[in-house]
Amino acid sequence: MERKFIRDLSLVGHIEDISVDKGVQGKRLGFRVVTALAEISENLGAYRTILDCHEDNVPFYVKCGFKLEEREMIALTASEDAKPKGTRQLVKQPPPKASKQQMKNAPGKGAR
Repeated sequence: MERKFIRDLSLVGHIEDISVDKGVQGKRLGFRVVTALAEISENLGAYRTILDCHEDNVPFYVKCGFKLEEREMIALTASEDAKPKGTRQLVKQPPPKASKQQMKNAPGKGAR
């Protein structure tokens, strides 16, 4: 979580370093981790959650509800390794709040 001065100290969530072993990819583990982290960020009051990823991973993060928004610029220090080329920033903004009528009509909701 980071406070943004340009947004009156509002919070923005950051997701970094998510990786799923190739042997268990395709079991929706990455999807579950990323969407859970985005939900935690939203529940903590973030107005958006951001992450950087390689171009090849953009379709996966789009499935997780993120959208391509900006390009990242970095200045490497002498001790920092170079980042892979083709990195893009993805953003997930909290969805608009559902109305009472929408909640009432949502699948799986209602009398139990």
